[in-house]
Amino acid sequence: MEDAPATEIYRRAVADLIMLSLPEFYDILGRYIPDLCTVVAGRLSQPGGELRNCHVLQGERGMPQGVFCCYPSEALAMAQMTDLRAMLRNAAKDNKTKIQQELAESSGDKASVPTDGCYLSRFAVAPECRGQGAANDLIEGFKTFAPGTPLYLHVNRDNARAISFYRRHEFDFIPSDGDFQYPTMAFIPAKSAEADGTGQSRSSATH
Repeated sequence: MEDAPATEIYRRAVADLIMLSLPEFYDILGRYIPDLCTVVAGRLSQPGGELRNCHVLQGERGMPQGVFCCYPSEALAMAQMTDLRAMLRNAAKDNKTKIQQELAESSGDKASVPTDGCYLSRFAVAPECRGQGAANDLIEGFKTFAPGTPLYLHVNRDNARAISFYRRHEFDFIPSDGDFQYPTMAFIPAKSAEADGTGQSRSSATH
């Protein structure tokens, strides 16, 4: 697992994957922001944003097979706002309100996320690499990113395939006060160790 590298071609390839990870968000931005890929590539590893910690699964030919981005869950709201403001700076003034309205209408309601862990903000596998174990390597990489720390993510409740995948990797839904379109799933290391019966987590490094 590699940090997002500095070469422009590679950064644009990583940006393409990031946009695949959240199409409902980036499709709207792409209608109003020219060359969105370049804008997203410019946000990689920027302090305070959602792409601050971007980790790439590199293929044999040197191109990215997949990517995940994460950051402390206590910073979720601020990170999202930071990135949105950065994106809006690349849109025409007359379109900024339109973008915000469309994003609000399409985003769906999300459950809250506890502030004691690490949040998975982006997760994607290159289409040509799907079904080859890249997703497993990525999620296990996320689990070893902050050992001993609870890990959180949002998932669309209608995406049965994604839910099944995360459950195979020891994530489960956490209780919430409402029926959300995007509930929160969590990996809790202590519970994982208890389930294993060894007192140690079953997750392993994939770097």
